Amino acid sequence: MMIGMDFPILVSVDKKTGNVTAAFRWRAHAKDGLNLMEVTLDEGLDTYRVTFGSHRNGEAKRQPTLEDVYCEDLQPLFEQTTGLVTIPPRVIVVDNTKPSNKA
Repeated sequence: MMIGMDFPILVSVDKKTGNVTAAFRWRAHAKDGLNLMEVTLDEGLDTYRVTFGSHRNGEAKRQPTLEDVYCEDLQPLFEQTTGLVTIPPRVIVVDNTKPSNKA
């Protein structure tokens, strides 16, 4: 939602390996025109394969796949590669209905 996903997340399972792939696109303006990411969990190694690319006019162009990416590296990798920030802003709710204790 923070990056304007306009395409549902597609999930597929490789029947031979059991590896799960999730792919999604977004509308936000990212570096190098990127708007596509595919992430595949390699169950045997417990790491991910990540591919970024762009999808325009029915044509997908992909960058080279990054292998052996650890879970904790997915968010920083996404932000570094796309230039998009995925951490939502802090929201502070002020309750003005309670009386102040200040005299």
